[in-house]
Amino acid sequence: ELQISGDYSFPQVKARFSLSPAGFDKFEANQVEGVAEISRNEFQGVFNVNDQDMKGEIRLQAGEESVEAKIQVVEGSVERILPGLDIPLPLQGQASGNFEVKQRGKEDVEVQGKFSGSLLNLWGQNLKDVKGKLAWKEKTLSFPEIEFRLNEGLLKGKARVAPESQEFDIDISAEEIDLSTFYPQLEGKLGFNLRGAGIFGRDLATGKFAIKGLNFTPFEEMEASGEAELGYTEDRLTLKLKGNFFPGENDFLITLAVPFEE
Repeated sequence: ELQISGDYSFPQVKARFSLSPAGFDKFEANQVEGVAEISRNEFQGVFNVNDQDMKGEIRLQAGEESVEAKIQVVEGSVERILPGLDIPLPLQGQASGNFEVKQRGKEDVEVQGKFSGSLLNLWGQNLKDVKGKLAWKEKTLSFPEIEFRLNEGLLKGKARVAPESQEFDIDISAEEIDLSTFYPQLEGKLGFNLRGAGIFGRDLATGKFAIKGLNFTPFEEMEASGEAELGYTEDRLTLKLKGNFFPGENDFLITLAVPFEE
């Protein structure tokens, strides 16, 4: 359905449509229905997307110098949506959320929003009950708020990462991480608080840790606490724990590795 009205020199064009398949920029969908309007040098549109990789609504406004979009994702594949927003994060799984996308002239795309997912996968690690806020600006990915479950424990905090320069800034806490998910012979619940900033592969995030119900045959159950260091290499995260067993004063050093998978 097409409607044309207004001044002859600057007509207003309004269209209702249904497309199958459809595409816009880096996004493609099996079916899109919506309304689009062109008035002078501005374009506005509301698109209802129904696709196996994304279900939701996109509200788009474009002028000569800028493009703005509000995206409501009812359900979508993260591995398809993030590349379409120019966000270089190898996250996989189904999620929902609300995002705002802006671009001025030839500047890089800016994105901010909220998201959640019951099960997402990052570098081969399953993250459960994920929720948070994200922002992508000037080639820097920020999580002002992030929370998820990993290895039966709860992690939450904030982080900022610049993929090209490898800069990072992280402030994260964890509780009730099951140590047996790293090594079956090791039992206990790990908690920690870590903060740090710098360059990946060179600088560390450091803080305090505590382990409750620590059990390692043939030793009796005990507790532990001390200093923690979180480091990053090209293929893994390493968590180094240096502290004391209680009761008693027995020093120890444990290194836990979380390998990345493509």
